[in-house]
Amino acid sequence: MSRREFAAARSAGLLVRNEVRLVRALETSAVTLLVRYLQAHGFPYVERQPSSSNRALDAIAGTPGVVWSVRSTRDPSGVPDVRQVDGWLVALEAYVRRVGADVAVLVVAVPGAQLSEVAGWRAVVSHGPGRRWRLLVGAVPPLLAAMGYGGAPCPDDPPEAA
Repeated sequence: MSRREFAAARSAGLLVRNEVRLVRALETSAVTLLVRYLQAHGFPYVERQPSSSNRALDAIAGTPGVVWSVRSTRDPSGVPDVRQVDGWLVALEAYVRRVGADVAVLVVAVPGAQLSEVAGWRAVVSHGPGRRWRLLVGAVPPLLAAMGYGGAPCPDDPPEAA
């Protein structure tokens, strides 16, 4: 949920301050879990994006050309409302166009999950208009690798000292 959506929900009385903090805390811990998962599955250079106003839209750094967004649902089944996901995707795809990236990955985290459960989270990979794949997070690293993302360091990175 973006800051605007939070503000609208709060002013409408739908969220109280503690609920806002709870959702943000869930999303922050979900980003950490996703980073650890990606590091172990072919993306060794990923890291949490420093906190900024766009942290909900660009949560993970280290995958040039790919923008990651991690959202959390409060439903323990991990299945958010379809309209909610569509809203998140519209905002994410607009951000991707604005920053000139190629691929958007929206990950919907399940509250209270452990690292071993990250592969079962739901994800949507968007690669241009009308090209969306809905899959589990466990299928995202192989898909991105097949598309040419991840695994190798950037050509501009200095070689590591031996």
